Order: sequence, then structure tokens, then C-alpha cells
Amino acid sequence: MKKLENILPKILNKYNLKKSAYASQVCQAFHIFLKENFNSSLKDNFLSIKFKNGYLIVKVKNSSLAHQIFLIKEDFLQKNKSRFHLLKNIVIKVSDH
Repeated sequence: MKKLENILPKILNKYNLKKSAYASQVCQAFHIFLKENFNSSLKDNFLSIKFKNGYLIVKVKNSSLAHQIFLIKEDFLQKNKSRFHLLKNIVIKVSDH
């Protein structure tokens, strides 16, 4: 019997889903990181998280939260450097919608 970890990369490549799966993993890891570092009342202030061209883009509702993320983003980058080798940096954008 073949292991899923050996089959999955081939399937993702076959259907050109490798980049999407990688982006999803980066976003999910950062989402978990935020849950660990912020209380639950702040979760409504995060508008979106997406990964594009090596950059994790985080949209937040206010500059205060943007600054808090800025202060901890290096911690996330260092902890996940080997896991997400394509991740270059985290971009934080303040947006009201």
C-alpha cells in the first residue's frame, strides 16, 4: 500500500494545485499563529490573509493591530523558515473593508 505523503505531491502537480496547496498551508499556519498570540476578541479585526508571490498579505481593520502583527511577524518567519521556504515576508495592510 502506498503512503498518502508519497501520492499527494504527484496528484497536486498533475492538477496544478501545488501552489494553491502551499499557499493554503502558509495561510493556515499564520492563522493558527495569530490565534496563539492574540485573544479571541481581536479575531474580528482580521479581514483577510492570502499568500501571493512569496508574500503573506494580512489585511487588518486598524493600525494598532497592524503594529502588533509587525512586532511578532519575525517570530513567525523564523519559526517557519524551513517549513515554508518560499515565504519571503509578511505584508500588513490596513483596510476598513
